[in-house]
Amino acid sequence: MHVFHRVRRRTGSSGRALQLELPTIPHPTYSPDLAPSDFFSFPLLKKHLKGNHYETYAEVEADVRSWCRSQTPEFFADGMRKLVQRWRLCIERDGVYVEK
Repeated sequence: MHVFHRVRRRTGSSGRALQLELPTIPHPTYSPDLAPSDFFSFPLLKKHLKGNHYETYAEVEADVRSWCRSQTPEFFADGMRKLVQRWRLCIERDGVYVEK
């Protein structure tokens, strides 16, 4: 097994923010309770896919795309509203994990 490590240089927006002397805002590490796909859409998609059997990856992809297209705009708007609520709760709890 080969492990490759990339050397990270300060580039992009964080490097530019430093050049402009803009303050950076600390944030918690990746948290599934703050990722809209993990807490909102993926559980529902998993429920849709459960028990189905696919012969090819293309069949899975087609079913996922079909499910996504079948969701109403309100479905996605509701997910964003819930995400904002979770962000606020996370801020109030000083970054502590937010349960459902």
